[in-house]
Amino acid sequence: MPRFSGHRVTICAPKTKYFELQSTPIQPISTLKGKQKMSARTQEQTLHKNLKAIAATNVELAKRLCLPVRDDQICIGEDGETLYQYGRIPRKLNLSSEELPQPSTLAANRSDMVIAGVGLGEAVDQTLRLSVATVRAWERDPLLLRLALSVHDWSEAILSERLVLYLGADCVKIPHSARQGLWCHPVLEGIYGVEMPLLRKGIKAKRAFVCAGELFVRDIAQSLEEMGYSVYTWDIEGVALDELSHTVHTFEPEVVFSVNFSNGLSEACADFGIPL
Repeated sequence: MPRFSGHRVTICAPKTKYFELQSTPIQPISTLKGKQKMSARTQEQTLHKNLKAIAATNVELAKRLCLPVRDDQICIGEDGETLYQYGRIPRKLNLSSEELPQPSTLAANRSDMVIAGVGLGEAVDQTLRLSVATVRAWERDPLLLRLALSVHDWSEAILSERLVLYLGADCVKIPHSARQGLWCHPVLEGIYGVEMPLLRKGIKAKRAFVCAGELFVRDIAQSLEEMGYSVYTWDIEGVALDELSHTVHTFEPEVVFSVNFSNGLSEACADFGIPL
């Protein structure tokens, strides 16, 4: 099963400050189901066209999308399906037509619509084609958003602000009124379970980070929510330091919880002034 040959990040033990990132140059994926005829060059051109449009409306987001990010969570199966590694069993990201927002629902929706989990972009693409609504699309994983931007030309919708993209902790900026038209990615809804209350209800005054992981993370997040906290996943081993910093300043947590020890975590929390 081939691994995704993209932007690879290695998190090392810190020598001076937090995490040391080492990466190889970014390359767009060479195959996606339904997109096999798109060459790597065409995907790269599509990505750059979308990034240029994003830079015209949100230059900070465009810069963040060019930061290093881990890619070992993505692989391509033997049948060409794109798989997301979460837990012991890889999850298939490619959606069938039955799993997408239905045309009848989209045609009737004339207000904002929130896509929770861009994934490979099929739901965003269909909503833009079949609805007149403003699409507010959120994705937690920078790599997945890059993949979607490399196979779908959304530049016109981005420039006209009919499509507004939200990455990571930016989900707290989605207008409350838009959350009434919420569609959740059927695969990523489970993987991003910690963030789903934020997408559905908005942010609370009390806020906490849980460091990314699988064992007990959901239990901790649920307990914190019951105590009146909004909770967000801090992916300390998957994104660049600049993105970690952006997440802190956007979400403004009061405390960080971590199940396992991670090199550099205590130093990072100390510098950001967040109790661990």
